[in-house]
Amino acid sequence: MELLLPILLAVLAAMVLSAVSVYAVCRLLARKTSAATLKKKTDESGRRGEEQLLQDVRRFTRSRRSKILTNVYVTTPKGRSTEIDLVLIDYNGIFVFESKNYNGRVYGDESQREWLHVLRNGDRFTFYNPIWQNRGHISAIRKLCGDLDPVYFKNIVVFGRNCQFGRMRVTDRNTRIVRAGEAKRAFRQLSRGTVRALSYRDMLDFYEKLLPYTRSTKRQRRLHVKDVKKKH
Repeated sequence: MELLLPILLAVLAAMVLSAVSVYAVCRLLARKTSAATLKKKTDESGRRGEEQLLQDVRRFTRSRRSKILTNVYVTTPKGRSTEIDLVLIDYNGIFVFESKNYNGRVYGDESQREWLHVLRNGDRFTFYNPIWQNRGHISAIRKLCGDLDPVYFKNIVVFGRNCQFGRMRVTDRNTRIVRAGEAKRAFRQLSRGTVRALSYRDMLDFYEKLLPYTRSTKRQRRLHVKDVKKKH
């Protein structure tokens, strides 16, 4: 009996250790699966947001001769590869759209690097200031368009239809933060200072300069993903 007790204790300890190990591995795999699932959902949501934005812009520019470009891959002045969701070339200027199909509540300040996204379940995430992000896009496009006067460029960030804005401070008169479905209102507001500023020939010229950058290679896409991971 004296010999049996230590053996039983050793077996019991081994079983507990094994159970703990299995539990730890399961938790680790669950976290990886959860992270992968979250990324997949985020990517799908992002694609839906971009598709909705494109449909919206097409609707309110139907009677105009505007030119639309999507998924434009360019290099920022800092040498980073970046993807621009949508560029609208219109008589009233060049409107650069950044789609953030986030719902929940968003807090942001034009002067702060990080913004806050709070989900309905209370989870919180920070993300890079989308105004700064889109300014980088605009700088890249300006360079390709022959350093066109900045006044012609408009910065529009579009969040999810059900997004609520918490503390939000934006002072730049050429910038708007809106929800899905409100792009037309932002377009009208930003057009007031540059009505009919560009000719149709200007529009075609800028369109032809930017069109080749919508035909990205696999290498450009890989570089873009790498730069996004590096930034965040």
